[in-house]
Amino acid sequence: IISADTKNKLQIEKIEVSEGISYTVKQGDVINNKNVVKLTLGINSGGKTGSYKKNIFVYTNDSRNSVIEIPVTGEVISSVKVFPPRVFFGSVEPNTTHDLQVKIIFQSGEVPKLSDITSDMKNIQTKLSSLENESGYLLNVKLKTAEKEITIKDNIKIFYNNGRDREVIEIPLYAKVSGK
Repeated sequence: IISADTKNKLQIEKIEVSEGISYTVKQGDVINNKNVVKLTLGINSGGKTGSYKKNIFVYTNDSRNSVIEIPVTGEVISSVKVFPPRVFFGSVEPNTTHDLQVKIIFQSGEVPKLSDITSDMKNIQTKLSSLENESGYLLNVKLKTAEKEITIKDNIKIFYNNGRDREVIEIPLYAKVSGK
């Protein structure tokens, strides 16, 4: 809530927000004989976890305090756990096939429908199956190596939509293909 002692109705003239922050404004209330504006914020971390620090700048018609800077801080905790947290094939020989499994667990208990799995590497195949006793999926990852020596660094991206904007789980993948 933003308030002012001004005799005029407090007006928001402009709001500048950082990327990932959305807002709604409710103008014109009076609380404790002060003109107030209620500003409600929404945060979209883009699927990234960790510390979150942004600023919002609110420009008002209050001549004594025309620009209000509001710091927004928080800690984004993932509701998705990936075990192991990366697909690590290590050193492998050319012209071989390797399989690994990754569990994707949804902490909320609600398992969203996955809409797409992508990898930039053509020699990576993926297959999903539901976990029987846990809220999540089992991801099978198959690597078919080529003849040449190469280091593979990629991300498997799993897109899902649980009634909100498309979200993504990124799982790093690594393999070093080298001769005998």
